[in-house]
Amino acid sequence: MSGERTCPIFECNEVGKKCSGGSTLRIGSADDKYQCLKQCKERADGKCLWFSYDTEKKFCYQYDKCPKLLNLTVYEHFVSGERTCPIFECNRPGLCVGTEIQLSSDDADCPDSTCCSINCKADQKCKWFSYNKNAKLCILWKTCDNNLSILDGFVSWERDCPFIDCSTDLSMTETEEFSEYLYNTTFTMSGMKNGYPMWKALWEERYLWHENGKWQMGYEPDYDGDLMLNVVSTSNTFADCPELVESWSSFSTYGGYSIVEITAIKSDCCKTILVKIEGMDFPFTCKLSGVKNGKPMWRTREGYEIYYENDKWILGSGPYGFQPNEKYFISDSSDECPESVESWSNYGPHGFKLEGGKIECDSTL
Repeated sequence: MSGERTCPIFECNEVGKKCSGGSTLRIGSADDKYQCLKQCKERADGKCLWFSYDTEKKFCYQYDKCPKLLNLTVYEHFVSGERTCPIFECNRPGLCVGTEIQLSSDDADCPDSTCCSINCKADQKCKWFSYNKNAKLCILWKTCDNNLSILDGFVSWERDCPFIDCSTDLSMTETEEFSEYLYNTTFTMSGMKNGYPMWKALWEERYLWHENGKWQMGYEPDYDGDLMLNVVSTSNTFADCPELVESWSSFSTYGGYSIVEITAIKSDCCKTILVKIEGMDFPFTCKLSGVKNGKPMWRTREGYEIYYENDKWILGSGPYGFQPNEKYFISDSSDECPESVESWSNYGPHGFKLEGGKIECDSTL
């Protein structure tokens, strides 16, 4: 195999490729590619922007730039990347494609991803692991290609990740400086950017991603397939997951600052719920929209909400709806999820009736 390829904007863990065309700043020794990357990151003058690591001779090359990545056969034992790459590839949505060591689907053997991580570290041959929380499926890998197979429910990690399982669903609350308006946004994990997971808002084109040592939140117009992100909020410090960030800086479109808080949503309930009212031609679509009273809540574009209160699920108008804080239906049971409730009771003289007597999960998603 021979040839060369122009370097893309951002590359990590480029196996079988060596940087070419830049100035070699240093050639030193390193135990592995992670130590080589760490040396590049910690260079005092900050000039190291790329590295290449020779896995056979354990040589670490530092470069000021990398106009080309050479993939000649003679470089098959090299691995290259940018200094902005994470030390380990962790929490990547998707299933590894490589050499499988072991597959476990027994809940008792591996009920969660932490267990899968422990199993991988206990096996000398294991270099990667993939986990599906819905199927309770743990797969250990000897090798894992750079491009993962994107399958629903699967997330993959390198063996030596400082293991923290970021939440798939995040709730962001924004409070405007000059307003009492409380704005909730739910983000769900949707791919990778800059070697870290990226989240997309359920309602709109808002994204949450990692860049230059900080977590960022903003909007994106998609031009020719490239993400052009307009930053609205940024974390003041870095944490392994957005929900672990202690404080954010944000500037409101209304001319003042807003307070941002991001928390994890731990729930197996449906993300989108349909509410059908008798006599109406279309259902109301309620999307997961944060947390209220310690439980997940859902909201429609019209301001109606489903939330938990006093051991019952409530379906009504939220603080920004047509009739603020009005309750229309109350569940007759305390099920874990609102879509599981078999019957609802009317509340107040509104005269509405639920079609079929209950609400349902959106089966089109």
